[in-house]
Amino acid sequence: MSLSQQFQIIIFSFLFGILFLASYDLFNRIFYRIKGKFVRFVLELIFFSILSGLYFLVLFLINDAVLTIYLPLLIILGALFYIKFLSFPLLRLYEIMIQWVKKKLSPYNQKMKKNLKKLKDVLSKIKQKCFTKLKRKKSIEKETDMK
Repeated sequence: MSLSQQFQIIIFSFLFGILFLASYDLFNRIFYRIKGKFVRFVLELIFFSILSGLYFLVLFLINDAVLTIYLPLLIILGALFYIKFLSFPLLRLYEIMIQWVKKKLSPYNQKMKKNLKKLKDVLSKIKQKCFTKLKRKKSIEKETDMK
């Protein structure tokens, strides 16, 4: 492995540690309402698999997937750098982005709530009709059985 390859993979590992925690913070901000559920576990598993695959792919392209001891340490160092210096500003940026998206989607969300309410009302009416028909049918069957 040449010196330029080592330098590239060192820089990439450090930056990947930053990218890893930054993207995980964004993931947590988007899916924060799903806590302790199986769905959250599956989503995190998919998320970590994608990031791990991405790291391995770049590692394979740069230095034929040779993983030395200092590369995971540089990922950890990049993550610590993110926590110390970049976490708070990026979390504020994520919050601004999420609020902007919510603001843009708000009219559609209200329309969707109205449509869901209408659908719920229609389904409730259908349910009531079915129950009344079943009750009539049972009462007719009881009357015929008594005769």
